[in-house]
Amino acid sequence: MKAVFTHAFVCVVAALIFFGTSCRRSTSFSPVLQGGFEPVNAFRRHDYTVQNEARGESIRNAEYGYGWQSWCGTLTRTSGPATCSAIAVFIRDELNRALGGTALDELTARPAQSEAEPLTGMLRYNKGAVHGDVHVWLTPNASNAAVSYVIFVREERLK
Repeated sequence: MKAVFTHAFVCVVAALIFFGTSCRRSTSFSPVLQGGFEPVNAFRRHDYTVQNEARGESIRNAEYGYGWQSWCGTLTRTSGPATCSAIAVFIRDELNRALGGTALDELTARPAQSEAEPLTGMLRYNKGAVHGDVHVWLTPNASNAAVSYVIFVREERLK
């Protein structure tokens, strides 16, 4: 009888361990948060000068199923002005390249505005089991010679 009890106990513990670990979701993030979207490096490769760059902060929380990354700094361009609308299009195109698809564009798909005004908006995407939002804030300086940028990406696992 003791052997049957021990065998049953071992089976129950093994089942709890197996089902406990198999029910836990593993989180893999999209290519955007896994290094495929590096806007600062892309700016530098495409004739922009990056100044006042703050170190991009990030969090990846696989247990709760979310992650985020941020970038900020100031851009100038060696061959012509750095405009908010051109930078917004560049960010959108870099995101789409990293995704290998197309994000919902709530950043550049808006009525034209003066280049002296700040430009803000969002790009949204779903990739695999992950939803992402890219918030963008672009602010030109007084002479329109430079644009300050903040880019914030947040992803979460779809349930």
